[in-house]
Amino acid sequence: MSKKYVLTTSANPEIGGTVSPTTKQYSDGDTAKLIALPAAEYELKDWSGDASGTLDTISVVMNSDKTVVANFVKKEICTNCKYRRRRNSNGKSNKSRCCN
Repeated sequence: MSKKYVLTTSANPEIGGTVSPTTKQYSDGDTAKLIALPAAEYELKDWSGDASGTLDTISVVMNSDKTVVANFVKKEICTNCKYRRRRNSNGKSNKSRCCN
């Protein structure tokens, strides 16, 4: 019989979005696929706890109990709608085109 481990997920701040799946049990060696689902005015900044990265979807190998947090930040939209501000993985703000 294989060992079981618990993956606990959460969003920071809670109103920033959700993580799928929520807390779940896995067998030793299973791979959990986590998806960050930002709320309308938020975007994923990064993952923390027992995972890292800035992509919306990540994988975690379950070989112990793990806690993973999706960290969201509020979108910064400029008033002239030619560019929007987005924070990169270092927390710095970058411009990117948002409309034609």
